[in-house]
Amino acid sequence: MFDNFSKESKIWIFQSNRNINDTEITEIYDAWSIFAKNWNAHGFELYSKMNIAYNNFIIICLDETKSQISGCAIDKLTHFIQSLEKKINLNLLDRTTVSFKKDNLIEKSTLKNLKDDYASGKINDETLVFNNLVKSLNEFESNWVIPLKNSWHTSFLN
Repeated sequence: MFDNFSKESKIWIFQSNRNINDTEITEIYDAWSIFAKNWNAHGFELYSKMNIAYNNFIIICLDETKSQISGCAIDKLTHFIQSLEKKINLNLLDRTTVSFKKDNLIEKSTLKNLKDDYASGKINDETLVFNNLVKSLNEFESNWVIPLKNSWHTSFLN
C-alpha cells in the first residue's frame, strides 16, 4: 500500500462512520491530489500518499526521512479532513467508533457498546478489530488489524 516509504513513516487513519461509495472515493482522491501538491512544512514538500481501505478508512502516510512535518502542516491536514467531512457528509474524526471484521464485512460499534457486543457474542476474542491508533508504517503493517484479545479495545470489556 505504501511501497517506497520508510517503516518509520507517520500514519494517520481516519475512520468513516459509514461505507464510502465509489463516487465519493473518486472525490476524495481528487481532493487529496490537489491538497498533497500544496501540502508542505516551512516551504518543503511533504512526501506523502493517501489510500482508502475497505471503503471505510482514509489512510495517510508521510515519510519523515524525506521531509519533516510541522505543527502547521498537521493543522492543514486536519482542515483537509474536516473539509472532506463537510463535502461528502462523513464523520472521519470520531474516535469512539470501533470497526471490526465479521464474515469479511466491516461492521461498527462504539466503545460504549463494546462490552454488550462482547457479552452477546456479536464479537469475541478472535474478532479482528482495527487499531486506528497505530502511528508508524511499521505498526500499521503489523498491528492495524488484530484479534480483539490483543487490542487496546479489551480495556472497554471490563
